[in-house]
Amino acid sequence: MGYLRGIEIKNYRVFRHVSLGQISWDVGNPLSNLCVFMGKNGCGKSTLLDVFSFLGDCLREGVQSACDKPHRRGFESLRSKECLDPISFKIYYQKDDESPITYELVMDCDNSGSPFVVKESLKQRRANTKTGQPFPFLLLKRGKGWAWTGKTNVSETDDEMMIFPEYSKDSDDRVEVNLERDIILGISSLGQLKEHPRILEFSTFISDWYLSYFVPDHARFLSRSGPQKYLDSTGSNIGNVLQHIKRNHPKVLDKVCKELSRWIPRIHKVDVEETIDKRVVMRFFEDFVDPTFQMDMSDGTLKFFAYLLLLLSPQKRFFIGIEEPENSLYPDLQSQLARMFKEYTSKGFSSQIFVTTHSPYFLEVLGSHQVWIFSKEVEGFVSCRLCEGLKEL
Repeated sequence: MGYLRGIEIKNYRVFRHVSLGQISWDVGNPLSNLCVFMGKNGCGKSTLLDVFSFLGDCLREGVQSACDKPHRRGFESLRSKECLDPISFKIYYQKDDESPITYELVMDCDNSGSPFVVKESLKQRRANTKTGQPFPFLLLKRGKGWAWTGKTNVSETDDEMMIFPEYSKDSDDRVEVNLERDIILGISSLGQLKEHPRILEFSTFISDWYLSYFVPDHARFLSRSGPQKYLDSTGSNIGNVLQHIKRNHPKVLDKVCKELSRWIPRIHKVDVEETIDKRVVMRFFEDFVDPTFQMDMSDGTLKFFAYLLLLLSPQKRFFIGIEEPENSLYPDLQSQLARMFKEYTSKGFSSQIFVTTHSPYFLEVLGSHQVWIFSKEVEGFVSCRLCEGLKEL
């Protein structure tokens, strides 16, 4: 799976122009596997995670639906205040040892406030080259343009799309793209076709992003029975995930229970059962004869248990964003969670975790190269920088 080396955001809410990590082959250093974002309230930490959520929604549903979700309230609410420029994103991404790929997305709105895609491109250096400008293999304007299916690349001159000279305009590698509507991403449509493997890989990378906004009351909900591999964003299907792990990975469940009992006093086992009306209920066994059900467990216990399922599950997530995981957790658990995140991102598979936090207990186990500091400037927009030393933490 891929690895996010960097991202550039322009004109999205408090981010008038912010860059994190490496945004091109000669600008910036790659993001670390574990990135933690700290700063005062209102400095854009939650907005950063929403950027990833927004891009994922654009891929799955189109830019109009993504902008119009209730918590976003339309394109003009997303565009930076007192700004008339388009919203744009640049993602610098790499898969294994291949040359990095640059994805650019520019969007604007018409006079009625309806958003549309101005421009979309994917670029990559030629095979076996380590320097020089990348060449596009997808170029779209208002949903129209070209994609290249093979190993050849094109050059982009004066913002016009032209075949690189050594390839014929009639080359089988070039495919004309004419999307029905300019609110749909090209990587969404072409990412379904095996003829475009690089586009498929990148669209899969974005669609697999996992953002956690765990809500303890959602975890107390008795969902309908049916094993599920992955936790949803709020944890409402935690019982279904436990069903899946119990059925298919009993040793993993044993490990989860062992870790839970290590950090939560007196809990030595967690099980799941199906009710008469086909719902799933979790049972937490303490020192009493009768178990305690999920409806009566504390917020912190449910939250830590959910993170154990996420981190110890055989179904690995390769990009995880978590907002303020320290909430409801005892200080020792906050430090332990940070250590677990470090271990998860240091294993052999390519995995990244982005975390927003206010917790000094979480930060104390990190290195300065893993911490980004957000601050609001005089004009009201946000700047960010990598922590310069442990004294800042």
